[in-house]
Amino acid sequence: MCAGLLTVSLSAQTIDQGVFLIGTGTGIGFSSISVTGGTTSGKTTVDGTVVPGTEYDADWKDMYDKQSNSNYDFDFMNFSDWETRFLNGINLGYFVSDGFLVGLGLNISGLGDKEEFTNTAGGGKTRNSSSAMTIIPRVRYYIEAGEGALFFEGSFGMGTSKQLTSSESSSGDLQETISKTFNTTIGVGAGYSIFLGDAFAIEPILNIGIISEKNSNESTTEVSGIKSVTTSEDKLSKFAINFGIGMSFYLEP
Repeated sequence: MCAGLLTVSLSAQTIDQGVFLIGTGTGIGFSSISVTGGTTSGKTTVDGTVVPGTEYDADWKDMYDKQSNSNYDFDFMNFSDWETRFLNGINLGYFVSDGFLVGLGLNISGLGDKEEFTNTAGGGKTRNSSSAMTIIPRVRYYIEAGEGALFFEGSFGMGTSKQLTSSESSSGDLQETISKTFNTTIGVGAGYSIFLGDAFAIEPILNIGIISEKNSNESTTEVSGIKSVTTSEDKLSKFAINFGIGMSFYLEP
């Protein structure tokens, strides 16, 4: 009896032309990202002059053997980091024709974080700030399947982030680090909308993506008027596999 109560047939109007989609991520899922190639370069200067032996420009594979990063979260009851769970994976869309959706994804959990304080002991100042945002134009095609709808999607994402850490003593000595990242991702994926009513669906989705990423770092130290700057830049190609579970509302005007 309970199983019968939870079974809801897909309404034909749910994925028809004119319907709006509003969705969000849940933070549930896993991701795996591997570096497939790229270049790396850097140098150190003192008062504008390059320090001998510090300048390099090489193929990424000549410097490193391999690099991969995997993350997973299947704790459905952990809401301590709700910003990451629900502000990453925002999904807005509109059905321009029956079964065909044009949309925009947003990751905005790191939109802005800034703090500045004075050290009471030494009188110096410390600043920390970070920001990150990703926008993902996408298209989806839905096919009615069973009690829900199977969908396929293609996407092109652009993301940027910046992090600054700065410490200045009362005498004017400075230590500062700035890190910036910009990336683009071409992705394809497939998922299934499990409708729990005429307008609400739980949506597991599997994506693969090819990423082009640029990372730049600049560390500055200034002591007694002598300024040392170390810079580095990585241009990387990556391959990503992601599985996640989202929630979406399908709203008729």
